[in-house]
Amino acid sequence: MITGKLSDLKKVTNGSLFSDKAATAEFTGLSIDTRTIADGNLFVAIKGELDDGHKYLRHAFDKGAGACVVQSGYEEHLPAEYRDRCLIVNDTQKGLRQIALWWKDKFNPRYIAVTGTNGKTTTKEMIADVLAQKYNVFRSPGNYNNLFGIPLSLALLNDSYEICVLEFGMSFPGEIEALTSMVKPQVALITNIGPAHLETMGTIENIARAKFELLDHIDADSIRVLNLDDALLKARFDKEPEPKLGYAVRADAQVRPTGFSSNSLGRIIFQYQGGEIHLKVPGLHTLYNALASCAVARIFEVEFEGVRTALQSYKGKSSRMEILELSGITVIDDSYNANPTSMGYALKALSQMQAKGRKIAILGDMRELGEDEIELHHDVGSIVAEINPDRLITAGRLGMHIAAGANVNGYDSSRTETFMTAEEVIEAMLPEIRDGDQILIKASRAMQFEKIVRAFKKKQEVRS
Repeated sequence: MITGKLSDLKKVTNGSLFSDKAATAEFTGLSIDTRTIADGNLFVAIKGELDDGHKYLRHAFDKGAGACVVQSGYEEHLPAEYRDRCLIVNDTQKGLRQIALWWKDKFNPRYIAVTGTNGKTTTKEMIADVLAQKYNVFRSPGNYNNLFGIPLSLALLNDSYEICVLEFGMSFPGEIEALTSMVKPQVALITNIGPAHLETMGTIENIARAKFELLDHIDADSIRVLNLDDALLKARFDKEPEPKLGYAVRADAQVRPTGFSSNSLGRIIFQYQGGEIHLKVPGLHTLYNALASCAVARIFEVEFEGVRTALQSYKGKSSRMEILELSGITVIDDSYNANPTSMGYALKALSQMQAKGRKIAILGDMRELGEDEIELHHDVGSIVAEINPDRLITAGRLGMHIAAGANVNGYDSSRTETFMTAEEVIEAMLPEIRDGDQILIKASRAMQFEKIVRAFKKKQEVRS
């Protein structure tokens, strides 16, 4: 974990100390959020679109901050009694990255960067679990995947780590370029490219260009790892120089299963390197995540038994295709987030599961899809019609277009109900639950579908 004195950071950021005494102010750990600040942390005050960290400087020190970094022009926010523990910089967002790089350069792990429209977190976690069979591995925590999260991740490094696995998110052009330039990964992996953030990115082609910033800005000897079943990635892979490694289920690739099937809960069983691996997370898309980790295992020479042990132990992250076997029913909690590709994956996973009772899809708005949002929701409705669950429940203004797309493609409208909020879904659905039901719950986070999951958990006790 990062530790030092403000005199160290003055050189790194080209900043200025509020007073001579500030040079000796010490810190351990890095924070940009007073809600999670720990004793002794360096608090970097970030001015964002919705809030300004400079408003919370007193609170940061009251919670135990050891020192702080503020942006030039905001010195008046500094409580007088804490000014001897302050560094002033021209831009605290840039300063945050400079501080993280100063700490990063003290160590020499090998860096792996994972990006893509879907499966980033699961792939990152699977890779870290697989490599941990042989190495001491650091992984970026939670959703620390942007220009704030990656610096906070790097600040957690120490000299014990041999490999660092990071997830790169993307909300706008240039973000992945900046992250790549900061991290300089030796392995660059892209899971897939699909419609997400269209509100800001406009087109799939723009999304691809933004994801390809990872490939455009790595060193020549870095290894590219791409999913060759994705047409855009396959086209880019063919143009990439060596070293590169492809993985796929269907396409010709260096890493691929020799066969696969699914069990009654939709969990994939696949054959690889002469052995068999049983995954705990359902859906064909989980196989792609597992194969990505197999590709990275090949690079780092992790033996098959280590790969199998790690993948068969992986249970997934909360609210990401998490199977909850409750008393009498099964809930597939994928409420963490949603876009058209991941919605399709989840629906197909539901179709592969064997239910004693009904299959019910509870789906809600997918946000940030731009001017094509209605058409994209209609397209999800066509997938619903194809897999034909017993019930379709939608919530939200856009969710209604999922129902409309399903009905126009032949899905029985008498099995469809539409609501506006998660609370309305709970009120209508809780009395209707029957033993044997399998229920998929998925929407963008803004829809707060985790409330539905909690309501089902409360009604149906978790099986011991």
